Amino acid sequence: MFRLPVCPHCKTVFHYRDVWKIKNKKTEKCYHCGKSFKVSRVGYLVLLLIVVLLSVVVNVMILSSMSNILSSIAPIIIFSLTVVVLALIFTPFFIIFKRINGR
Repeated sequence: MFRLPVCPHCKTVFHYRDVWKIKNKKTEKCYHCGKSFKVSRVGYLVLLLIVVLLSVVVNVMILSSMSNILSSIAPIIIFSLTVVVLALIFTPFFIIFKRINGR
């Protein structure tokens, strides 16, 4: 289900660490074929949207199920931190490499 991004030219799979290094760049060269490609963060934005929506829904459910607001703070913080850490771990799986037009 989760796959690391591949070069759009030669289909070389990039390693987890390599994707972490280039995730904020706009273009990059393939280490195998040497051709350039765009680094698209659209998938990353989708991941962030999923994380935010999931956090809001679960936090509202936690707040509505607990009668004392002070007792619900710890589960909200724990859940939110867990979701953020998981999102950071899965970030490279949501980065997409695309061909540069005309190349």
